[in-house]
Amino acid sequence: MTTLNEPTPEWIESTQVKIREVFDLFDKDKSDAIVQEEVGTVMRALGVFPDERILVLELLPEMQDHEPTGFVR
Repeated sequence: MTTLNEPTPEWIESTQVKIREVFDLFDKDKSDAIVQEEVGTVMRALGVFPDERILVLELLPEMQDHEPTGFVR
């Protein structure tokens, strides 16, 4: 049984497809990576509006590999 706070498998799959579609729009060279400066734009295209401070100090470091390259995968 699914509770209100638990996403359904269908919702998860649908969300993953949406994220991939938007990500691919920004992954111009098809390297499966985008420039970190585009992450906020990608999130806003998905309807998520993070505070710039949270984006830079919390979200980007979580998304980057152990050695930041300026790209997010």
